Order: sequence, then structure tokens, then C-alpha cells
Amino acid sequence: SKAIASFETIERTFPTLMEIASEALPIRAGILTESRGGEVTTTLWHSADKNPEQVEQAMQLAKLFYAQLVGAPRLLPFPKLARVGYIALPLVAFPQPTFGALVLRGWDRADEEGLAFADALTNLIAVAVDRYYTTKEVVELREKYISDLESERELRETFVSILTHDLRSPLTAAKMSADVILRKPGVPEVAERMARRIGETVDRVNVMISNLLDANRIRAGERFPVKIEKLELRSVLKATLDELSTVYGPRIFLTEGEEIHGYWSRDGIRRSIENLVSNGVKYGYPERPITVSLTQTSEVVRISVHNEGAPIPLTEQTHLFEPFRRTRNADESRVRGWGLGLTLVRGVVEAHGGRIHVESVEGTTFTLELPKDARAFAEKAAS
Repeated sequence: SKAIASFETIERTFPTLMEIASEALPIRAGILTESRGGEVTTTLWHSADKNPEQVEQAMQLAKLFYAQLVGAPRLLPFPKLARVGYIALPLVAFPQPTFGALVLRGWDRADEEGLAFADALTNLIAVAVDRYYTTKEVVELREKYISDLESERELRETFVSILTHDLRSPLTAAKMSADVILRKPGVPEVAERMARRIGETVDRVNVMISNLLDANRIRAGERFPVKIEKLELRSVLKATLDELSTVYGPRIFLTEGEEIHGYWSRDGIRRSIENLVSNGVKYGYPERPITVSLTQTSEVVRISVHNEGAPIPLTEQTHLFEPFRRTRNADESRVRGWGLGLTLVRGVVEAHGGRIHVESVEGTTFTLELPKDARAFAEKAAS
């Protein structure tokens, strides 16, 4: 049982099994014949005193026995040949048909107890061999599945890169045309209003394209590209929130505090706050405030964005930062989204050598924890 439980291959396990069988049964040789993939394979165990002619005869007989055994499983003792007894037993793993035979050679007597032992041994061998090949097939299928997924991912990333790159040219042309209309004197009010709307729409699409490209890069295992510079963080947050207030109204607040100086990516911080505030507007309770707070220690700064809304289930929080993943509440709402914003935020934070976490009990709070000086980490990641 131990030998069969640790079954590796026919070549490594079968000799051990035959040694056990030879001690329990009056046999001098064992032949395992199996059919896999249309080919019949024969493995022979025999005593050291057997000459090559006897071995060849045993292998030929084993193939003959296999041909006769393809059918319903049964014990099939053969008559003595050249004063040597044989017994052939089918290898079956229910509910599959017979796939091989175990031939025991040199059987001088065949009592009921010996036949029962041989039958039980055959069944165990059949299960072990079948399990080995099934496991091997599963591993091969798994490797093929992984290979197919990698090919699909490469194709998808190439498609996204080409698509977003090709979209930039017509969008740039539309933006420039809208700007020309706005700069032209005497433009009718309706045309001016439509030109501004075109410009705003193009800007939003450009942001979506940038998010898609960056999320695709993060998903591929690359670092979010950051340009680290010396900043006063509170003023960066205030300018970003002032712009967002023109879109979402006076419901976004920055808590009071002192100036905080350090080295970060201006664009990365701005885009992270834009995404977190935008999420708060989309999924928080309407008209309820969105609060941004900034604190520091001697080594790190923490930026927290809090919205008052339905809490996010704990089971969904672990998947929030994966690309194209949205919460159930988000999917059930009428708010459209790609599920890329939080992936981008995570990429920005990791590019600074920081971390992000979420707490969702009464409302939801996302907290970005960044080192005060991200230069060393950014330089190391780029090298």
C-alpha cells in the first residue's frame, strides 16, 4: 500500500511491487502491459537467472494476453506452457475500460487465497497507474492553460497599447479645433458653449486613456512612471481639490493643518486624489461631504480620503485594487466605470515605496502612506 501510495512511474515503482508480490505469491516474473495513446507498453520484472530468450518470450506472451483481455474485467488463468504456469489479470480503473494486463509467470499452484491476493494487487496497481496518468494529463492541461492565458494577456496588452495610442491623434485634433473656436473673436454663444463641452469631453477621454495605459502597465508588473520633485504637499492637495470642486460642487473639504515638505510625484499625487475623490462622489451618499486629511510623522505622510456611504464588504476589499474589478454595489448601481482608478492609485503609492489600505465601517476611508522622501526608492526601482 505504501509503495502504491507513493507511485511515481512504472519504471520506479513496478519493481518494488513485484518484489512484494514474489514474496507473497509463488511467481518468478511479472509483466505489466498497458495501452496509452494507442501504444502498448510492456514493463518486465524477473529474477536475475532468466536468460534473454525467456524474457523475450514473456514479453510476447504479455502482448498476446493483453489482446485477449480487452473486455470485461475477469481473472483469466492460462494453461501451463513449457511446464511454466501463467496467470493474466486485467488492469481496470472503473468506469473506464480495460487498459492493460498484469501477467504473473512461473505460477506453479493457484489456490483461492493466492488468486484473491493477485486480484487485489492488480486493482491497486490499476488505480495507481490510472491516477499517475490522470495527474500527468491534468498538469499538462494546466501548463497549456497557463500558456494560453499568457498569450492572451500579451495580445490584450498589445491591443490596448495600439488602440490607446491611435486614439490620441484624433482626440488631439478635436481638442485643438475646440481651442481654435474659443480663441476666435465673435463666436456665437452656442458655438462657444459647444466648443467648451468638446474640450471637456476630450480631456475626460484623455484621462481615461492615460488610466487604461497605466493600469495595463501596472498589471504587466511594471512600475508606475513617476517624476519625483520637491513639493509642498498641502498646496498640491488644495489646488487639486479646488479644481474638483468646480466639477462636483462645494462638498469636498481639506482639513486644517501645517505645511508638509518632501519629495513626491506631483502628477501621481494629483491623479490619485482625483480618482479617490471621484469614487467618493460616485459611491458615497449624495450631497454628503468628502473629507481629505493630511498628517505626518518624522518619516511618513498619510493622505486619507473619506466618504460617507454604504460600507464595502470585507470579502470584496481584498480585490479592490485589481484591474477591472468593481464591487457588487458599484456593478448594481447605474454608475459606469472600468474599475481602473484604484489600480492606478495603488501603482502610484507603490512607485513611491508606500502602501495603501482601506477601512470601511461607517463610510469608507482610503489612506495613502508615503515616505517623506521617495527619491531613493524611485531611483532604485528605475535601475
